[in-house]
Amino acid sequence: MNTKQLSKQLGTPFRLRPQPIRVDSNGNRLSTGDDQWRLDDVLEGPARLRLTNLCTNQSILLEWDNIIERRSPDFLLLRCQLLVGPESVAIEPIHRGTPIQPAPETTVHPQAFALAPDGNYVYKVRALGFEDAKGEFTSQLIQLGAHTIASVRTPHDGWTQLEFLYTGPRPPEHFVSLGMKHGMKVETQAHPINNCE
Repeated sequence: MNTKQLSKQLGTPFRLRPQPIRVDSNGNRLSTGDDQWRLDDVLEGPARLRLTNLCTNQSILLEWDNIIERRSPDFLLLRCQLLVGPESVAIEPIHRGTPIQPAPETTVHPQAFALAPDGNYVYKVRALGFEDAKGEFTSQLIQLGAHTIASVRTPHDGWTQLEFLYTGPRPPEHFVSLGMKHGMKVETQAHPINNCE
């Protein structure tokens, strides 16, 4: 690996091979993304480089023994497997192309709800109930990070339908039970997210 040549490419985004594995806070494997990693620094003593994920803004410092070479057009070949979690990036060594430690098992999350790169759920919450029940329920949803999409009142039967978009660590079942507590019927629906791929 030519450190002089690579130091001329500071600020350049690269795609890593093998592709980093995304994991949630429990170590469960998430969908694979092909995020770009910006070369931020080439350091000496020991020789190493700093890469920053352009989607998550997480950085990793890799010593030269973890790097094979740069390949055109925009690839950086590694001798390690990166595991990108919600708060950190870990390194697993690779021996002749095979990870030494088994990759985390894939977990199918309830109803295949999407997880953002930071490990949070992203889904719609639809609630139906009487007008007088919605106030406390709505305020709790907003405190938990939900954003109102729509609120519709049907005058003929007194029901109100609310729709929120939620991004956060709580699974869909949390809002179903919260709705029951407040006399609201709640449904959740997967929402497409931009994984910055």
